[in-house]
Amino acid sequence: MKKKITGGLLALFFVFLLMACAPESLAPGSSSLSAVPNPPRGRGPELGIMPDRIPDIIAAYGENVEVNLSFTNQASESRKISPFPPEIKVIELPDEIPPATVVQAFPIGNGELELQPGESISHTINWDQNNENGEQSAPGWYSVEVKLSTSRGSPVRVLVLPPEGVMEKTIEINQSVTVNGISITLERMELTATGMKVYAFNTPPDYNLPQGPMLAPPQFMALHASAEYSIDDGAAKPAFSSGIRFLENGMQHSWDQYLDPVPQNSHNLTFRITKLGDYEGPWEFKIPLESGLPFEAGIGIANNQESFLPGDEVMYGIGIRNLSPGIITIDPYGPAMQIRSVDRNKTIYSSPAGNRTQDIVTEYPMSWYRTKGVWDQKDNNGQQVPPGWYEIGYEYVIIEQSTGKSFTADLKTRFQIVPPDSAMNRDLAINQAVTAEGIKVTLESLELNAVKGTVSVFTVPPGYTPPQEHPMEESVSKMFESLLTKSAAEYSVDGSITKRPVDIRMKSNESGVWLIWDIGPIPVDAQELTFTIKQLGEWEGSWEFKVKLN
Repeated sequence: MKKKITGGLLALFFVFLLMACAPESLAPGSSSLSAVPNPPRGRGPELGIMPDRIPDIIAAYGENVEVNLSFTNQASESRKISPFPPEIKVIELPDEIPPATVVQAFPIGNGELELQPGESISHTINWDQNNENGEQSAPGWYSVEVKLSTSRGSPVRVLVLPPEGVMEKTIEINQSVTVNGISITLERMELTATGMKVYAFNTPPDYNLPQGPMLAPPQFMALHASAEYSIDDGAAKPAFSSGIRFLENGMQHSWDQYLDPVPQNSHNLTFRITKLGDYEGPWEFKIPLESGLPFEAGIGIANNQESFLPGDEVMYGIGIRNLSPGIITIDPYGPAMQIRSVDRNKTIYSSPAGNRTQDIVTEYPMSWYRTKGVWDQKDNNGQQVPPGWYEIGYEYVIIEQSTGKSFTADLKTRFQIVPPDSAMNRDLAINQAVTAEGIKVTLESLELNAVKGTVSVFTVPPGYTPPQEHPMEESVSKMFESLLTKSAAEYSVDGSITKRPVDIRMKSNESGVWLIWDIGPIPVDAQELTFTIKQLGEWEGSWEFKVKLN
């Protein structure tokens, strides 16, 4: 028999990705009993209830991810799962350096289930790709981690694809870098639809294989390489330790597990080997990714906003830069445009291409073409579209005048229209004051809607001088800068996981300073919000506010 329990929309923030070394198991969505035989008795400890391995899930950016987890009793006697559902988290890969980056944690149940030998039970979770702050998670690989009372595993991993698409090609590199007398050659890089593979070669000092490649000496077996990578000078992301292969003249290192795919329109990639066994680096390699196109192009929602209420104007921008030594031409101009419902896979608004052309020259700033667009959330019939995920797409045809070659830039970006009743909608006047470290802070108001919450606090910092029309003194300027860049807060709802605000801004007058924090949407049935300021500019403390919501 197979039991089925569905965790459904436990909070709309559900996530999953895990495990790499479990045996074959149920396919996602299966509801039949797995015929798992009782494990043979052996000398070692017997297995208990284990999460079953699931094939990797590949999801479009912003798409809901449904994960059908299953758990099987692999022991020869009955075992219990308690609690059920167990602890389930989505974490960012790689997770080999604790603490793991927890993206989303699912509520732990309070039930208890008993499974007979060979019996399985399933549990479905849904992840909307949001993190703990209610923000869309970045593209890349994630893992769903399940923690049971007797075991921990990662039965499935999830890849969130970049909205602009991925780069697919093989780059022959053959760059050598020497640090502290140790040379490493980065040989090649394979960019695929689901990630990248990187290969390097090194001949360690005193390298020899007296018993052949299959029996390498222990000192060489320990020479795994640690590495990290970044794209377009962005934040560095660690890679798993290298796999190694012993050759007659040296060692080949490979990184091929769950490295993120490279987004289209990326310009360069930095691959940095930080350590080779006990040898300290770094060995840094910069790899150009330019595709040979005579332009670069991009599209994005204004202010990186990803969620809108029904009826809000959706503003977006498009940029195209001429990389050619001569003129490039958009033909036709304006380009064809469509807006597609991601949930229904249906075009709901479109406009045809124009009949003009637009030249982009080489001299800055005219080498940049920029334009803005606004959508009023109406379809081609003038009707308001329903809540859900939407994708704006433009197809630019660009001609390089010096060669006559024609290129296509398919620009896309996604956003979400959320139902007004999907989160709490209230404006609360709080006026709650807390004094810590001799500084009084007043939480004045809380504004909540389905897109975000806004927390407004007021304070008069020690030594505060009202801003003047003329240039302010340096000490006052530093105080304002410190308040904006160093102030830190956190919040939780009904004692749940602590989250950080999404954004902070500031305003001031002769009375004092207002710090305004944006937080994620608050559930409709929430009872209490705890908002704690941990640092106020240069002053550390704990200004804690408890706000009743219902």
